[in-house]
Amino acid sequence: MTVAIRKVLPEEVEELKVISEDTFRETFAHDNTESQLQAYFDTALSEEVLLNEITHEESRYFLFSSMLKRQVF
Repeated sequence: MTVAIRKVLPEEVEELKVISEDTFRETFAHDNTESQLQAYFDTALSEEVLLNEITHEESRYFLFSSMLKRQVF
């Protein structure tokens, strides 16, 4: 298995937004209404907010990916 961990690039902010919203929804949907979730997404997870965070010199955001290597016998 190949594993990669790398810093999120500004041009990947849309992907980070999707991952962030999906993760938050899976974790907190049972305690919140759809309108509460959307309000949080609009304020805390907007592309503008995330872009400011990933480009801030004291913030670090990373993407993790893994891929199984094909085994040939």
